[in-house]
Amino acid sequence: MNVGERMKNIRKKKGINADQLAAEIGVSRSTIFRYEKGDIEKVPVDVVSKVADALNVDLTYLMGLKPDEITGEINKVVTSLHHDRQKKVLAYAQEQLTDQISIMDGPETLAAHQADPNHKINDQEAKEIGDYLDGEIDKYNSDK
Repeated sequence: MNVGERMKNIRKKKGINADQLAAEIGVSRSTIFRYEKGDIEKVPVDVVSKVADALNVDLTYLMGLKPDEITGEINKVVTSLHHDRQKKVLAYAQEQLTDQISIMDGPETLAAHQADPNHKINDQEAKEIGDYLDGEIDKYNSDK
């Protein structure tokens, strides 16, 4: 994953749109999209630093030099385990991923299956739907 992809993932997770980030770091929205798509591969360090500050993330994580906090913690725990236990953790993680995929092919599937008027969408489902819609809006706007 490159800087632009990490930038986009973090931005979306934090609910920040491209216009907000662009205004915060002093570039155009189209430049943000170009960074995120990888059209601009060599993002200047001063810009990456501004993006890290705006997104409130560690600069070394944004640059791909260090894993995010939870990934780092998972790595520490797993590498401390005996090989047999590492296999169990891997099997469990793969099971969780398979379960996640089977539950939701994507937020559009979740939204389409909410025909039950008594079902209340939880915060995580709402965030995933929002992130999906933001991505679709971004794609639409960048194609203009």
